[in-house]
Amino acid sequence: MQDEKVTIKVAAKAIGVTPKTVHQWLRIGTLTRVKEGNRTYILMDEVRALRQNRVTNPKSEVITSEGKIEPSNNLGNNIVPIDREHYEGLLIRLGQLEANQQLLLEYRAGIESRDKALEQAKGNISAQAQELATVKTALTTNSAELDQARAVISKARSELEKMVELKQESEQKAKDLLDKQVEIDRLRAENTRLKLPFWRRWLKK
Repeated sequence: MQDEKVTIKVAAKAIGVTPKTVHQWLRIGTLTRVKEGNRTYILMDEVRALRQNRVTNPKSEVITSEGKIEPSNNLGNNIVPIDREHYEGLLIRLGQLEANQQLLLEYRAGIESRDKALEQAKGNISAQAQELATVKTALTTNSAELDQARAVISKARSELEKMVELKQESEQKAKDLLDKQVEIDRLRAENTRLKLPFWRRWLKK
């Protein structure tokens, strides 16, 4: 079990000191700091060795209900003897549980962050849907106005075509009148010539 690691809190309980003391040992190099991400662990072998050095009589050592290691001659109502190997297994298990708890907290924070992002995305989608509905309404209104404009243009085009037809008819009537006027003038001239004496008509030729 050389790769077994425990947290600073668990190591402090195992050795029978405060976490502050463990931090001091880490600074001076008594214990080796093992970093995994943002978390700090301590090798269980070093915890065992340090605890062994702190206990003068391993056979009579016991663990208090506060997690401290004391000689068996200090037994009182709050002292419960426990097998060292079993205790070390409990420490390892406790360290694993604390690590799992930390992972769960981080996972929960990630889920909450994703939920927040999802809610924000839902809000954005709702806003975009509302904007799309507004644009659709505007397009419908513009379509109706466009249809009205087309109707007006169609009516104006029809009236223009009628005006063009009327103009053509007027021009044709004017031409016909001009032709008739020319014919009338010719007939008048002929009538005037016929009223003259024969010899004058002969001279006019």
